[in-house]
Amino acid sequence: MDSYGYVWTDDFDLVLIDGVKDGYFNPDKTKKAGKELHDKVLASKASNSFSLAWDKYHNSFDDNQDDVLDTMFAAFMADIPQIDPLNMNGTIVLFKQLGRNAQAVEMIEAYVAKRPQERAQFDLAEYPFANEVSDPDVVEAFRAKCESFKDTRDAASLMLDLKNKGFEEQTLISLAAIPVDGFYKAFKENEGRTLRQMIDASLQFNRILNATPIMLESSKRARAALEMIGKESAINARRVAKYGIKV
Repeated sequence: MDSYGYVWTDDFDLVLIDGVKDGYFNPDKTKKAGKELHDKVLASKASNSFSLAWDKYHNSFDDNQDDVLDTMFAAFMADIPQIDPLNMNGTIVLFKQLGRNAQAVEMIEAYVAKRPQERAQFDLAEYPFANEVSDPDVVEAFRAKCESFKDTRDAASLMLDLKNKGFEEQTLISLAAIPVDGFYKAFKENEGRTLRQMIDASLQFNRILNATPIMLESSKRARAALEMIGKESAINARRVAKYGIKV
């Protein structure tokens, strides 16, 4: 493996692996992961001090703990946008084990503040190596930062994202928090294929084995909204009946 030059599996590798298994490459996921890797390559050309700092740790038996950690701390603080959560976690664990707890806390705070301020950057549920992010302070910092992002999507957008992008955790949570009136408004303001997709997305959880309480809450509120619409007129009662809504 060392001779071949393989170092680690990154997000782009995972997308390619999925493409090989599926028999086709998802163009959106491939472009997104490819761009992220491209940006990292450009950034690494500008600065590879963090990698060199770890080389000083790995490639010597010198009694130089303070020098290694001082160099690593400076490199970490300078290269935060290019450091992924897995390597960040490993650095925090190392610092804590070698008695630099205060600096570990400082690095966590800086990492959260200086990373691109997008929810996806801190959502460990969407991170392929989340099970290896082990430090409790790192996990808690990511959780708190993730919750600080407000989901501004309305009911219609959430249902369509659910239909087109799959069961993303934040979409499920946000949709379950939409009041019945929000579903009612979305159903009344849309029509055609878009309306059918929204209704199918919101009611699908009643057909899923082992659906979570959050999933079932979304379907419950969507059904309540459709019942309201069905009670408005005889024709709407017939329209909602095809979705299993009896008025």
